[in-house]
Amino acid sequence: MGPWIAQEMQRRHGERMTVQTDFQLGIECCVDMARHKVVLFLDAARVGPEPFKVRQLGAAASGSLPMIDVGFTTHLSSPEVLLALCESSLAARPLAWLVGVRGYNFGGGEGTEQESAAECSRCH
Repeated sequence: MGPWIAQEMQRRHGERMTVQTDFQLGIECCVDMARHKVVLFLDAARVGPEPFKVRQLGAAASGSLPMIDVGFTTHLSSPEVLLALCESSLAARPLAWLVGVRGYNFGGGEGTEQESAAECSRCH
């Protein structure tokens, strides 16, 4: 579902935005995040409102970034950890939102099912 949304966003708004598809968030994403004023994280959600839910993250939502126990791994970080690293290491504070798109089928390699495709088309 995520790659489909990214492809549609690139097709419709590519001249005004950078679209990047990452299946895992790693600390290397901070460099790309620091280059932008606004960052959207899109993820599939097993539960939640249809077609999607938007939640503001980081400093813009609370006035300051929370103290985060940063545990390093080479493959996975949360958006909040990346925002904290972006600010502390690169002095950048992009506005950030998490968009949870309602999904229905989470089996790998099974393709986008009809309900998920319909929800995706309502997101842009």
